[in-house]
Amino acid sequence: MGKSSGSAPAAPDPAKVAALQGAEDRKTLQYGLNNSRTSTVNPFGSTSWANNRTFDQAGFDAAMAAYKPKVTTTQGGYDDGSGMLRDPVTTTDNSGQPNREDYYKDNWTNTQTLSPESQGIYDTATSKLGDAMGGISTNADAYSKEVADAIYNRMRRYTEPAEAQARSSMQANLADRGFQVGNEGYNTEMTRLDDSQNQAKLDAADRATIGGMEQGRAQLTAQQQIAQMLQSMRGAQVAGVSGMPTTTTTPNIQAPDIAGLTMQKYQSDLDAYNAEQASSDGIFGSLLSLGGMALGGPLGGSIGSLLSGTTKSASPINYLGNGLTSKSGFY
Repeated sequence: MGKSSGSAPAAPDPAKVAALQGAEDRKTLQYGLNNSRTSTVNPFGSTSWANNRTFDQAGFDAAMAAYKPKVTTTQGGYDDGSGMLRDPVTTTDNSGQPNREDYYKDNWTNTQTLSPESQGIYDTATSKLGDAMGGISTNADAYSKEVADAIYNRMRRYTEPAEAQARSSMQANLADRGFQVGNEGYNTEMTRLDDSQNQAKLDAADRATIGGMEQGRAQLTAQQQIAQMLQSMRGAQVAGVSGMPTTTTTPNIQAPDIAGLTMQKYQSDLDAYNAEQASSDGIFGSLLSLGGMALGGPLGGSIGSLLSGTTKSASPINYLGNGLTSKSGFY
């Protein structure tokens, strides 16, 4: 092998490459998210984004306390190429130092604000809704006593004079027929009249009760409809804002291929190193070939001695291989 002018390039550290690739992926993702958030305005109101970032001070301090930079010191010595002495060299690798930016946390908030007009409608509907809900009965058999009493009283206003007239007529009829007050025939007829009039009163009461229930249910339905209308008014104002888009589609941006570029650079450096090694070996092989050819020629002895690093003889007179002798400068 020939003399190398350097060492082979070190293979990439997978952990470092993965960390760098992950950081680039996160930055690309964050860039896309930040550009997708949009503020909007329409007649109902507006939407806006705000980021209240927080910093993990404890986590960052712990990472810095645990961090130790990689310190490498090369040995000094004699440089065969330059013929000079090399001093030891110390290098510090801070590539793994914690990045302060990595300890920030995003806290995005989307705020929806109603326009003054929509806010006014919302507040009024909310106030009226409270009143409407307070008047709604939770009893499915809602009953309006006021309506029932009104129905009963109205019916009695028409029936009571008729009943009094019927009673007076019955008493006169019985007297004309010779029935005396208190005797059996008189009491029988008056009892029959009383039963008929009492039944009419009960019928009036039943009708009043039924009317009160029907009215109560109608009032309950009306209150529910009012509450639903007010709720719809409130919801329409909110929907006018919440229905607006808060994000938009951004172009699909790919993160730089750190891992691929790193391996590409490593392969390029390795190919260059291998080419240099092959070139050095080729030169050395050519010298050996020339030396082999010269061994059979007049200067074979001297060249052979040079290439082998030894002398044929301790004598200053070397045999040249053609019957001649010559002084040699190699001892």
